[in-house]
Amino acid sequence: MLQVSLIGNLGADAQVKSKNGNSFLCFNVAHTARVKQSNGEVVDQTQWVSVTMNHYSENFAKYLVKGTKVYVYGKLFCRIWRDAQNTPNVGLNVLADIVELCGSKSDAATAAAPAAPAPAAVPGAQSSATSPAKNNANDLPF
Repeated sequence: MLQVSLIGNLGADAQVKSKNGNSFLCFNVAHTARVKQSNGEVVDQTQWVSVTMNHYSENFAKYLVKGTKVYVYGKLFCRIWRDAQNTPNVGLNVLADIVELCGSKSDAATAAAPAAPAPAAVPGAQSSATSPAKNNANDLPF
């Protein structure tokens, strides 16, 4: 059995599918690398891997949207199929044991959003920044 770890971006939103009464989650992960060809030209090469996840939650599935960066760990296998023109094709597939979110396109939008206003000061309360106990270097917990 081949185990694989990969990090890449989702090419489209994840889809919930079912077969024989069992539901599973399917999505494609892409990784693009710059490769120097023999003639010296640098080109981008994108590798695609199809991922199937049997154990998932509906809440997790809604975060797997196009462009999301994910980490996938699972079993690697090769799938051979024929397209509509009867041409044989080969693809890499992973049966995922672990899928973790690494970030998304919306991270930048979230970071650019205005911060929530600071809570109003309570009259007579002492700020933790001016508390003598917090500023005493000899008062360490170790």
